[in-house]
Amino acid sequence: VEVAEAFSLSPETLYLAVNCLDRYLSGNVITELNLQLLGVSCIMISAKYYGRGSVRAPPRQVESFCYITDYTYSSNELLEMESCVLNYLKFELTTPTANCFLSRFVPQGKREEEVLSHLLFESLASYLCELSLLDYAMLRY
Repeated sequence: VEVAEAFSLSPETLYLAVNCLDRYLSGNVITELNLQLLGVSCIMISAKYYGRGSVRAPPRQVESFCYITDYTYSSNELLEMESCVLNYLKFELTTPTANCFLSRFVPQGKREEEVLSHLLFESLASYLCELSLLDYAMLRY
């Protein structure tokens, strides 16, 4: 979350990164030392995926991601982990995320006469989705 904020990435990018990380961890064992490497690699993958044609999140260079980890990992290590993640996921990145669902669900509840309640509904829905990123127990909602 902090890396996504530091790079001003879109919410879609963060949700895709978490999705990739979860799917990779569901079938692979990784040491605690390499968990940050995996997280940054997933963010790099999703930034590249959503960065194309977007003003908010242009594709980042690998060095930027090395910098954000205080150069704990080299660019070769990041690229190697990126390759491992993409190969494990079989390059299937286009999966629905909570944010994807939210972007389609929230507008359906909109009524012109209730702008304030709609904004409250949208904020609450976004808040609950963001909680699901940080708290495993929230995934069922």
